[in-house]
Amino acid sequence: MKSTINQDEYGQICELTHQESNELLEIVKDLNYSQELKTQDNQVLKKIFDARSQIPGEIQQQVEQFRNSNLSYFLMKGLSTEKVSETLLLLTGLLGVPFAHDQEAELVSIVKPKKVELKPGETGYYTWNKFDLHSELPYVKDAPDYLSLLCKHNVENGFTYTASVKKALELMSEEDIDMLMKPEFQIMIPPHFGHDESHAECRPIIESYANGHRIRIRFDGIRLLNQAAKEPLERLYQALNQVRVAHLLQPGELLIINNNTALHGRSEFEPSFADGDRELHRVYLYRESSKLMSNFDFVEKRISGF
Repeated sequence: MKSTINQDEYGQICELTHQESNELLEIVKDLNYSQELKTQDNQVLKKIFDARSQIPGEIQQQVEQFRNSNLSYFLMKGLSTEKVSETLLLLTGLLGVPFAHDQEAELVSIVKPKKVELKPGETGYYTWNKFDLHSELPYVKDAPDYLSLLCKHNVENGFTYTASVKKALELMSEEDIDMLMKPEFQIMIPPHFGHDESHAECRPIIESYANGHRIRIRFDGIRLLNQAAKEPLERLYQALNQVRVAHLLQPGELLIINNNTALHGRSEFEPSFADGDRELHRVYLYRESSKLMSNFDFVEKRISGF
């Protein structure tokens, strides 16, 4: 029995059979990946990468099909909730090279509510608060091509949102798009990066990409060098939310978001800070690492700079 594949104008959905799920688990069951801050077990990581050839051919084809598309997301259902990090690295390795920023989290970041002291103006950094639609790492020169999230646990209102760049820009005027393509915007660098500068260098919000456009944006804390861009930016925010798609990820579901053709966000929910709280395992990916030779650590899979 083979997995079920569905596709619409936004994304591709693959539902694994029980047999396929077990086959994937079997590949990684004896592999125990570990990481601590900025280092990881590279021997096990290599074994995981080498094991990609054991992934059933049909699953490889489905991931490759998504890689060659301009779809917003790929959703794979039916994975085991055992060996979550190992499975995530195994499958996303079909798309490209995993990485983390040198001043941020581990290679596999566990997105789960933690009890911290809330600070005004930083609510977006706490994983149970609403996070407006945004692109991933927009303050970094070479932003990831993909963001992947594998769900281990979720809660009733723990939605992840995606929004198609193409669909949003179809709702906007050429004049607004032209305004947002000017390099007159500075995106705030989150304080937890510990960077000397509060904002990245001036860049456009909308860039030409493939046969269309891509968007690099976080709406909070953005600086506008030209105040005439304020209303076009507000219309972009409205357009993105008009085409927003909600995903309530279930345990064992993998959502891969194309960071060039989609934005993403999350809903607000009430954290319990217990074992069954919302928990997603996250990996960033580049399709190719050749362009990153100057600022990419190939051993620890880390980039530096903004």
